[in-house]
Parts: sequence; C-alpha cells; structure tokens
Amino acid sequence: MFTAVGFIPVLGRPEKVEYASSDVSIVEVHGDGSAGFRRGGDATITVQVAGESISVKVRVVAIPLNAGMVPKEFGGKAASVSEVIECLGLPDQKTPHFVGPDESRTIDGIYYSNGIRVEHWTYRKYPGAVFAIAGHPASGWLWCVSTHRSRSNPDQFDVTR
Repeated sequence: MFTAVGFIPVLGRPEKVEYASSDVSIVEVHGDGSAGFRRGGDATITVQVAGESISVKVRVVAIPLNAGMVPKEFGGKAASVSEVIECLGLPDQKTPHFVGPDESRTIDGIYYSNGIRVEHWTYRKYPGAVFAIAGHPASGWLWCVSTHRSRSNPDQFDVTR
C-alpha cells in the first residue's frame, strides 16, 4: 500500500510522490516520507512518481542497546561505553567532534548545538551506522545512532578496507 507524501513538479505538472514498504513490520513509511524501523530483517522500499518507480532493498539490523540524552547512572536508559563495547566490540574508527557553545552543526546526520563534545564510532560489521558517544570517551554513554554517511568523508564506511 502506497503512502502519499507530497507533490513535485514533473514537466510543469504536480505529480504525487508515494512510498511503500514491502514489510511494515520491519520498515514503516510515514506520511512525511520518513521511515521508522521496527525490527531486524529485509524489506524493500518503493518510491513512485508519475507512473515511474524505483525500489531499494534494505537490511535492518537490530542492536540491543538504548541510546539517549541521559545515561543510566543518572536515571536514564542510555547504554554506557562499557555496554557498547561489550555488545559491539571495539570500534574500527573513532572520530572526535566538538561543537562550540554558540554553534550548531549536523555531523553524520546528527544535529548538535550549544557546546557538545562527542565521538562518532563506526564498525565495519555495521556499514553506514554511526554511534555517537557523549561525555568522556572512557565513561560516556550512547547518545545517538545515525545511519547517515559523512559527506566530508564518503569513504568512511567502505567495508572493503
């Protein structure tokens, strides 16, 4: 079943943009065009415009860790650095980032503002995933997980290296 998410001009005419998921129990497409991931598995997302369509196969991997702004030690649910390492192992790459107190930036698909220091961890076994570690790298917590590649470093997730 297709979900209409808006219109775009095609040859001067407004054409409806529609998305569909082959398995909504894995990937659900929302009315704004975003997608929600419900569990691990394989699904296909199809985009349809003006009678043409394209389908993209996706593999969703469930990772048994909670991310959040508040670590467990302060009453939150976010996994500690130790829990991340116990579950996923040591990262293949760590990239530190700092956003100043009066700055805002999007890094690897994650929006930051108002003075934050984070490390982005990547793993070859999870290509495309970025694990943002907040706080001190030794005692921090899993703040956010993103599936966006860095535009400044497009080879960052090349699993052939």
